[in-house]
Amino acid sequence: MGPGPEEVFEAGMQSHVDQVPVVDAGAPDAVLVNAKAEPAHKMQRRCGGRAEARHVPGVRRNLRFDQNDVHRRVEGFRSQTGGGGRSLRHAVTKLYSAGSSLCRHPDVVLAAVLSMVALIAVPAQAMDVSPGALFQEPPGLPPGVSCQQVAQNPEQVLHPPFSPGAMPGSYSCLPNNVAWSNVMSELGMAIAPATLHGARTSGIAGVVLSLEATLTSINSDSVDKTGTQYWHRAVQKGKPDSILQVYALNARKGLPYGFEIAGVFGYMASTSLLVEGGDLRWAPLEGFRTGPLGRVPDFSIGGGVRTLTGASTFSVTTLGIDGEVPKPITVADSAVVTPYLSAQRIIIFADSSNVDLTPGVDALQQCGWRGPNVPANPNGHAPYDGSPLCQNKLSNGSPSSADFGNNRTFQKAQIHRWRGIVGASYRYEILSLAGQFAMDLTDPGAENANLGVSGDRQWSVSLAAGLAF
Repeated sequence: MGPGPEEVFEAGMQSHVDQVPVVDAGAPDAVLVNAKAEPAHKMQRRCGGRAEARHVPGVRRNLRFDQNDVHRRVEGFRSQTGGGGRSLRHAVTKLYSAGSSLCRHPDVVLAAVLSMVALIAVPAQAMDVSPGALFQEPPGLPPGVSCQQVAQNPEQVLHPPFSPGAMPGSYSCLPNNVAWSNVMSELGMAIAPATLHGARTSGIAGVVLSLEATLTSINSDSVDKTGTQYWHRAVQKGKPDSILQVYALNARKGLPYGFEIAGVFGYMASTSLLVEGGDLRWAPLEGFRTGPLGRVPDFSIGGGVRTLTGASTFSVTTLGIDGEVPKPITVADSAVVTPYLSAQRIIIFADSSNVDLTPGVDALQQCGWRGPNVPANPNGHAPYDGSPLCQNKLSNGSPSSADFGNNRTFQKAQIHRWRGIVGASYRYEILSLAGQFAMDLTDPGAENANLGVSGDRQWSVSLAAGLAF
């Protein structure tokens, strides 16, 4: 008799429990698993109990699995609203899985660290912005005389070539609101929120920590409609660099129902400015596997806010609202590459405090200040208007108080722009990498002609490297 039919056993499902003994069963692919099988009495613990890929298996169609949800929500958002015990168990499972991945793949950790180190700032010029340098000359000045010269020597206004009866206060420097708007517009674009990931969130129990670097072009040599090289004026210490660099730490946390929040903290290189902000994203179709919605491609909508702090004379806040369409691609049953396209609406809010347009002149010293003209001041007199009382006088007997008129405020600016984004993210185990390119879809002045915004379109390149838990 020949050999009997081969005995066939029914395959069972592996329990979703992590830290369990694992017996290597001699898998056919020796490249992916240990090739040598061990007897039962030699079984031992290993780093992590799961033998599956942490991402979606490589299949011929998109099954819409959440790559970070290893327990696979079955219908819509049902599992997101389940009991607290299951959520806690799921969170513990993910935390242990992350630690196991660190143990099993030190090469992945090294790659993440090296990627972060590669994002260190490159050398650049000192780029601190000085709004006080963004002034323009008042009308009526004689040729060859500037408002800065008048501030330094107000007495000259009482003599030719000035007209008889002229007073220094009539020739104070004026804020150049056009130059101001251009600088704030380009500065605001440099801190605009970057997406740097696909539409799918990090999952209800997921956390992603990443280091981000964004390089943004500016029109460093451009001239505005008033004939001012605004960046050369605004940056007082040498020639301005053509790139603004922002480096930040980003922490993302998944929430139920396809929502995700993020916090950002960083700095602008070669300046004293810090960047702070946060993001909110919603993937409305995340979790749907079957039915009509299961066949609709993933997409997300989101918003982010970034604010510059560290400047005493101005503030800039950038709001970004975007819609994103991604296409996850599974590679080698273990990694996921997600290219994406996005359109982003940018709104920049710029404001200034009281700015000294003649910082080289001390108004109090020039005046011989004796306090404000108020009833409580023994040197005051009626009418009490709060104006400065000056001990120093000009030759015509008028107080030497003209430099106080050089303390001015720039107009508030609300700047609107559109930009397109193309990018891709890469996820393998706990390693998360991403990169994107963004550029204005329209000229900066298209919607901001009333502010005098001009200059060429700006572009940004953003990179991120991080760890996903």
